[in-house]
Amino acid sequence: TEAEGSGWPWPALLTEVTVQDVTHISLDTMAMLDIQTKLTECSLGFLSMTLNRLMIFSKSMTEEVVGAAHLAASSLVFVDDLLFNLQLDWCDTICVLALTAWPVVTLLGRA
Repeated sequence: TEAEGSGWPWPALLTEVTVQDVTHISLDTMAMLDIQTKLTECSLGFLSMTLNRLMIFSKSMTEEVVGAAHLAASSLVFVDDLLFNLQLDWCDTICVLALTAWPVVTLLGRA
């Protein structure tokens, strides 16, 4: 199902990102529209997209690396703040990134 706010199909995207290359999704201009809504709807999914985008731009040495790095860092800060506000005793941001179904750690390892 699609999210009502951004219309982005997060469950389908999760399935796709775990079984195949998602370069086409990360480079889709629609992926970077309505960022705040996407971060609120699915913070770890959006973080995964921004990290994948950063890895792609870093490898190709494009001028867009700085913008991609800023967006990935901002997304990570958003996730970190969100988790801090939940006041979880048992887990921190690194723990959540490692345990999530979203392949955040895997995407970082592809660099």
